[in-house]
Amino acid sequence: MSVVREHKQRARPVGLTATDRATRAPAPSDDFARALVMGISIAILLASLYLSPALRLPHATAEMLIGGLPVIGAVVSYGKLAGRTRSPGPLALGAAYGAAVVVTSILNLGTDTSFLMVASPVASAVVMTFVGGLLTRRELLAIGRVLVLVGALQALIAMMEVQARAPWAISLAATADVGYVVRSNLVLDGFLRASGSMGHPILLGVACSVALLFVLARGAVRHAGLRMLLVALLGWGIALSGSRSSLAALGFAVVIYFAHRHSPTRRGLRTLILLALIPLTWLYVSSTIDEAREVSPFSLTNRLSGWGRFLETMSRPGAGAIFGQGRDFALETVADNQFLTTAGRFGIVGLILLVPAVAYALSSRSPLLSAVSASVLFMFLSFDAMSFSFTSSMFWLLVGASRAAVEMRAPGLDAQVLGRAAGRHGGSRRRGLQHRRPVAV
Repeated sequence: MSVVREHKQRARPVGLTATDRATRAPAPSDDFARALVMGISIAILLASLYLSPALRLPHATAEMLIGGLPVIGAVVSYGKLAGRTRSPGPLALGAAYGAAVVVTSILNLGTDTSFLMVASPVASAVVMTFVGGLLTRRELLAIGRVLVLVGALQALIAMMEVQARAPWAISLAATADVGYVVRSNLVLDGFLRASGSMGHPILLGVACSVALLFVLARGAVRHAGLRMLLVALLGWGIALSGSRSSLAALGFAVVIYFAHRHSPTRRGLRTLILLALIPLTWLYVSSTIDEAREVSPFSLTNRLSGWGRFLETMSRPGAGAIFGQGRDFALETVADNQFLTTAGRFGIVGLILLVPAVAYALSSRSPLLSAVSASVLFMFLSFDAMSFSFTSSMFWLLVGASRAAVEMRAPGLDAQVLGRAAGRHGGSRRRGLQHRRPVAV
């Protein structure tokens, strides 16, 4: 009996010693910056809706709200953000680009330039890189859920628009003997193209592509049945947009995700997927180029026309090539290429400052952030993406969050993880976790 009693006493859990109590991690406080996340989320939602005729929000008011709401959220959340460290790189890139916009706009004041045209890109670059650099992984995934909601909402609006307006648009095109009709967020361009409330079919494609990436990564949506439903809905939204560029951007983003060095996919499976995607992408691109030359007014040949205007701008003597033409370039040319538009409006200075921001967004250690950045940046090659608040804000937010959402931890989180690991596996587990890389989003 004494042996059994002694065994029970040994198996009985004992209390913590004084040393254990001293080293045990404190209970983590709620460091989720709700006001900041809400400000960014409402700004993104507003950017996706304000171009709709149903909202009828003045452009200047919408731009001020889109730029101001994240700032208000950051101010309200100051107590939770004060203890966080952030990399100065993204904000420096955004501020440098904003300064280039201001300088080139001042040098081109003789053109049709308004305060809003200057303030909007500057605010987008500075504000979004700043707040993006403050986000933790958890907060970024919360914003990702809002992006999924935006994409699903736009896909539903597009479906309703097509059902309600398709007969009217086709009839108008036939009676007016035209092949291109833009009415009520619907475009007839050889085939039916919807834009939801985004104001442009390509914007609808971008919104659905970005949302689809967050769904496929399983970080924002965990329920398998809901993921399948959202994949079908968002894929249909891309199809209704009729945007070949959006579909190609999604494929490019998937390649980036699987090829990323921190991708959760096994190396052998990544290689197999990439080998399968390369010939499929080549077949798609070659057939798309042939179709674009013959059918669509948004064709490859039309996009190439912007190069002539760009070369003319770059060949100008003096400061013309360095600081661009300002608003005149955008008024006379629709380049459908963000790099050409940036160089034409803001000169070589603007282009030189944009390229590092692009590289910074793509070089994130998070496979998901790199893939989403690739999807948005691919559209730079076929669309003036930064002329619209939705894609401009998205781009600079990704630049800011490129490092922060992977490297940053809320105060007390590392201590909590180490404390739990030490309790289960001993000190060696704690020492191993101290040198482990942060988990990618």
